[in-house]
Order: sequence, then C-alpha cells, then structure tokens
Amino acid sequence: APSAPALDPLPQPLRSAATTVLDHHDITSQRTTMDKLASEIVTQGVSTPHLENQNLEPTTAITDRTIRHENPNLASESVDSQNVPLPSKADDNDDFDL
Repeated sequence: APSAPALDPLPQPLRSAATTVLDHHDITSQRTTMDKLASEIVTQGVSTPHLENQNLEPTTAITDRTIRHENPNLASESVDSQNVPLPSKADDNDDFDL
C-alpha cells in the first residue's frame, strides 16, 4: 500500500486558534472539577481519614543531611593510574586551523 503523502504544516494563525480552543477546554474542565469538589465539601463536609489509618505505625521524617557509611564490600585500595605524558607544544601547521 502506498504511504500517505506528508501533510503541509498548518499556518500559524490556525495553530494559535487551535491552541486557544484547547486551552479554553482545559480551563473549563479544571473549573468543572473544582466546582464539583467544592459542592461535595459543602454538602458532605470535608473528608475524614479512613478508620483503618489508626492501625498504621506512626512515622517520623528524617530531615538531617544524608550520612554516608563506608561499604566494606568495596575495595579500599586505590588503583594507581598510569602517568600519561601531555602532548608537546602543538604544531603551528595544523590542518584544522580555521
């Protein structure tokens, strides 16, 4: 089957109009959701924690900085790297000069 021809890009005014419409629908959807939540709060009150939450273990947040602990499984001895000589002064007749 032959492939479909490539579509030309849409003109900028049409893309701007489409963006405006999509943004409007997104805002409308968000407002509808917020209105529904607000109505539920007015009619049913704020939600209360689930009764089973009392069976959960209390926890505390640790806000201190991370403490690194040494890993004994890692090799503690460092491997000496080979000394690599630096290149001598660059040749002034390089082919790469711009």
